[in-house]
Parts: sequence; structure tokens; C-alpha cells
Amino acid sequence: MSVSYTEVTNDNFASLLDPLLAAIAEADYIAFDSEFSGFCSKITKHMEQRYVELCQVIQTHSLFSFGLTLISRKNKTDKKNRTRFDVTNVEFLTSNQNTFQVDPKNMRFLAESGLDFGRIFRVGIPFHDGSLLDLTSYGDDPDHPTLLIRRFWFSVLKIVHDKKIPLVVHNGLLDVMYLYQSFFATLPAKLGTFVADLDLMFPGGFYDTKYLSTAVAGEQVSYLAYVYGKCLRLGQPLLKIKTKPSLAPADPTDAPASSFAVDLSGLLAPIPANPCRPTTTESASKKRRKRAAANTSNTQAKKTKLDICSQYASHGYCRLGNGCPMTHDMDRILDRDLGTTDSTTAKVQANDNDDLADPPMSSAKRLHSSHFDAYMTAYAFCYFITTLPEQDVQDALNKINLMRLDIPLRIMPSHYSSPSQSWQRLKSFLWP
Repeated sequence: MSVSYTEVTNDNFASLLDPLLAAIAEADYIAFDSEFSGFCSKITKHMEQRYVELCQVIQTHSLFSFGLTLISRKNKTDKKNRTRFDVTNVEFLTSNQNTFQVDPKNMRFLAESGLDFGRIFRVGIPFHDGSLLDLTSYGDDPDHPTLLIRRFWFSVLKIVHDKKIPLVVHNGLLDVMYLYQSFFATLPAKLGTFVADLDLMFPGGFYDTKYLSTAVAGEQVSYLAYVYGKCLRLGQPLLKIKTKPSLAPADPTDAPASSFAVDLSGLLAPIPANPCRPTTTESASKKRRKRAAANTSNTQAKKTKLDICSQYASHGYCRLGNGCPMTHDMDRILDRDLGTTDSTTAKVQANDNDDLADPPMSSAKRLHSSHFDAYMTAYAFCYFITTLPEQDVQDALNKINLMRLDIPLRIMPSHYSSPSQSWQRLKSFLWP
């Protein structure tokens, strides 16, 4: 499925700054995801030590892109008693001007997923990470191009702080740490200081859909693509993508109270043509031919009885990547786990694309991208807040999932930790 989004680069960032901030100010929630050059392969159970090791990685590696999905919840349900949400998707390409390291395995994964590194370095928005006081080479020049993205995030921070807009992530500790290091300040030396900063910076709090899926919804498998796929099937079994484009259930006359619709808002700017990133702008007849060919291909593939890769099915990752001889097909995995049939899957897929003819706005999707991951996070979150008890969702606020630990990271004030000097300076600058 393709999801419309606005791509923000160094070429159009200045012209989109005001529309972006206006859209953010209207959001009830903001889903965030990022792509970066390295992660910590060693996962220490002692959280303080883990934080130190994560800081070492993040301060020597780089952010490549980040996606924002802005979620607005409508006050009234529609005639079919569906809770409705408007979402706007944005992806920012960023180019770190500092020297940084890359993790070969992570780079291979991103390359196989379709990330265009050439485009990152050609048109990515330039930035220098770390604290402002460290940027002495141009600290007195407010018009320096590398300051534009930082000023944008300062404005975003003021909006989400003053309006108390929650940030939504999926297994998002690294995403939040990269965000802090890239656009706010050098990461504090101690975990408690970092948590104290986050508590003050984002008073609306954080929701982690991985924590919601495991600790609240009781899911055993919780990687993002799986959670999204399952929410998509359970929440909208007859999903349609309309030419708005929008996502809405098909026409069941007895829609349950827990069903909902997610409408995609218009693009802030058209996506430039790029041969590496296909767009869905073909004619309706061409789409029908493609769907017919795809259905035939899928049927033939299923006849070969390829085994499902157990590692990918359980964790969303396979060390063999695209070279794995077994299937990573999410539909096959969900068919098996949910006990659905091939015909049911085909019906869902067909309805996914019924109304894709001649969309008025560009639409594109890579296999793995920050804008689509942010959208999947947003979709799962909309499903959870619609179907889970309200108190259970509220209890999950400010609990970020920690890998291989049974307890989350709680974002809350502590008598034993004080905010960093960097945050205190930034706070004085933003709220003089």
C-alpha cells in the first residue's frame, strides 16, 4: 500500500516551514520515526550502562531522515459510529555536516529497503548535531543554512510544549535519543538527567505503541510491521484507499463501535519525480492490469509452498535479508497467525487499492522508510486508543519500551535527577 506524504528537503524546506508549523499546531498527537546510520548491537541489561553505550553510538553516528505523522482526532463519530482521524505524513531528509560513522549491517538494511543515500547527501537538510554552544564556527550567524532545521525543531518544541501534544513512537528510545542529539543538545551523561529533560521538554508525554501492544494489548509479536498489519486487519477488514487519498472501511452496514477510519490529508507540497522512488500515478486500467499480474504472481508463489522465515515472523528481522530462501511475506505470516484464508487476504488487498485511480497528489512508499514507519505507528496508535480501555491507554503514558527488559523506561520527574544545563539554557532561550 502506498501512503501519500510530503518530502521535505533543502530545496523546499524554507517555503514549507510555515505550513508545517501550522499543521503541527493542529495535531492532537504526533507520531515520530527516524532512520539512522547505527545502533547499539550490544544490549546491556543494566539500564544506566545501556544508556551510556547508546550515547556513545548516537554521538558518533548520524540521523538520515525522520518522519512525522500528524494525527487529528475528530470530535464526532460518523453515521456508522466510526471514530475518525485525519493524518498528515511528512518525511524530512537530513544531511549531517559533521563526520560520522556508519554500521555496515544497518546500511545494508537501509539500502535493501530502498533508502537513496545519494539523495540524502544531495538534497538533505544540512545540520550540525550537539549543543548550540558547541557550534562556534557559525553561532553568530542566524541565517546559516544548518540552523534552519534546528530553528524548526525549536518552534515544534514550543508548540508541543505549550499545547501538551503527546509524541507517539514505536520502540522509540533510540529515535528520541537521536532527535535530542541532532536538534536540541548533546545527550546528557546520565540517564536520569536525560529523563528529567524529556519530562520538561514534552509535558504532553510519550506513547510507545510497542509497549501498548505488549504490556496492554498482550501481543506476543510486536515489531512494527506486524502490529500495523494486524491492526489493519482487525480494525478495517475491508479497507479502501480513496482518491483523496483516504483510508476508510468499506460499506458494512453494521460497523462495530470500535471501528475507525484514518483519512490522509492533502500534501503540503508535491513529491519531485525520482526514478528510485516510484509513484502511484498510473491510469486505472494500468493499475487493474498490475493487480491482476500481482494476484497471479502471488498465487504462483503460494503454490510453491515457501516456508515462512521463523526469525522474520517473530522479530521482523532476518540476518539473511533479501537473500533469505524463505518468505518474509507479511500477508502469509498474518494469514497463519490469524487463521485467515488466501481469499480473505486477496479481498483485503483488493479493497486496499480499489480507489487508487488517478490520485490528485503524489504517493510513494519504500519498503522501509521513516514516513511510512511513522504512519504505521500512527495507525496502530489510533487503533489502540479506539479499542483499548481509556484508563489502560492513559496508564501507558510516558512508558517507553526497553528491549529485553520487563519494565519500561518511565518519563517522570525524580528527586534524584535534575535537568541538564543545556536544557536550562534552551528553555531560557525559548521562553525568555
